[in-house]
Amino acid sequence: MEILKAFKIRDFRALWIGQFISQIGDYLALIGALVVIQKLSGSTLWLGFTAMALTLPQLLFGLVGGVMADRFDRKKVMVISDLLRGAAILFLIGAKSPRELYLFPLVGCFMSVAGVFFGPARNAVIPCIVSREMLLTANGLLQASEMLAVIVGSSLASLVIAALGPASAFILDSLTFLISAVLIFTLNIPPLNNSGPKEGIFWPQLKEGLNYIKERRPILAILLVASVATLSLGSIAVLGVAYVEKYLGVNAESFGFLSSIQGIGMVAGGLSLSFFSRFASPHYLASIAMMVLGLAILFFAFSSRFEAALLLAAIIGVCVVVVRATLAAILQATVPNEKRGRVESTVNTSISFSTALAMGLSGILGAALGVRTVFTLAAAGVMLGGVLALLALKMPVNQPSPEVGEATRR
Repeated sequence: MEILKAFKIRDFRALWIGQFISQIGDYLALIGALVVIQKLSGSTLWLGFTAMALTLPQLLFGLVGGVMADRFDRKKVMVISDLLRGAAILFLIGAKSPRELYLFPLVGCFMSVAGVFFGPARNAVIPCIVSREMLLTANGLLQASEMLAVIVGSSLASLVIAALGPASAFILDSLTFLISAVLIFTLNIPPLNNSGPKEGIFWPQLKEGLNYIKERRPILAILLVASVATLSLGSIAVLGVAYVEKYLGVNAESFGFLSSIQGIGMVAGGLSLSFFSRFASPHYLASIAMMVLGLAILFFAFSSRFEAALLLAAIIGVCVVVVRATLAAILQATVPNEKRGRVESTVNTSISFSTALAMGLSGILGAALGVRTVFTLAAAGVMLGGVLALLALKMPVNQPSPEVGEATRR
């Protein structure tokens, strides 16, 4: 079984466990922060400030993280990022009165900035620790771990905070960052072959990376497909509450249940990706998943029964993970190791921009055109993205790279 084969690779196992534990800690801390902010302020204003502080760094500094991931030792970049975030979260223990509320956006911004260096480095090293044939399975398992962490972390948060208080959530999150840093430190990652421009740390490296992206149609297609999918899913996140109340005849709280079912679908998608890969190559999988995702959104838009909406939410979750994992695998297999960080950060920044755009436009379009019309447009966009994936993407299979050879020998 491909999943068992992936976990037999020591480096991947260490990376996956570290990420899973750290992500559980993130959700413990997130819920702890929400509890403290609500208790100290009784207002959504500070929640908004904190959310903005968490979001803006990816837009402003995301490309910097990619340059650093291609310029410096990636293992050191990830370890330092984890240690900095683990130390920063402890400052929130000092928020005991309304005067300390400023700590939440300040710490959130710092941790988000540190995180933009971690993400590109982590994604860039995956092909260095698993073989090309295992990329789909590895990315699927990492995607599944994120949603599993949401489920486990959210469940534990209520118990931990009720028993020990919000400060305990921040302490535990700090410990999970430390565990992740220790596990990452044990990884065997081949050194980078930095053959790019040497005359500057940032601008020449960034320019080289952007020129590389501009000249590669498959990478441009991945950027477009990922952005379209993000815009479409963002519309569901923003308008979902209004949809369940108006068209499904249930209360707004039921949208949380829909989201949970979608999360279960995402876990299932990540775990079953290796099974799907037996029947189709990655670019076909991405295309099929986008098509099915578009159809599921369309049926979701015109569903009048809550039970049907639950089933469609699960299908949407499965398709989302299949799309994300296949696009990541194609990107990792296509891009040379020394440029992978910059390409990964460009994709992440594009997704973050699309998320912010979806949050801003969905409410406006929903009011002007209606929820079902917006969902229909989103479905059409996703299906067009599926056609683009079919035409423009193809994962190379006959281009072995040195780092992949190292992975298969471990």
